[in-house]
Amino acid sequence: MGKDKRMRRLERYGSALDLAEARRSSPLEGLKLALATPKPRCCQKRVRCRNCPVVVHKLQRAVYAGEVDRERLRDIADRARIRA
Repeated sequence: MGKDKRMRRLERYGSALDLAEARRSSPLEGLKLALATPKPRCCQKRVRCRNCPVVVHKLQRAVYAGEVDRERLRDIADRARIRA
């Protein structure tokens, strides 16, 4: 990253710690989990994989309901991976 770009970011976000906090709390960060392409079929394992159709569908439902927090979406994915 060039010096000018780094200085512009510092002016916009403040210190380096503020920059890291702004990067972590980006509202679009959690959407990457829900935008994954699901597999064609579930492989019927005991713990579902991350790109299982069931897990991706539950994440997409949460995003459409207005949930965009990354930690919250990760919790939803972890609960969806566990089979009852």
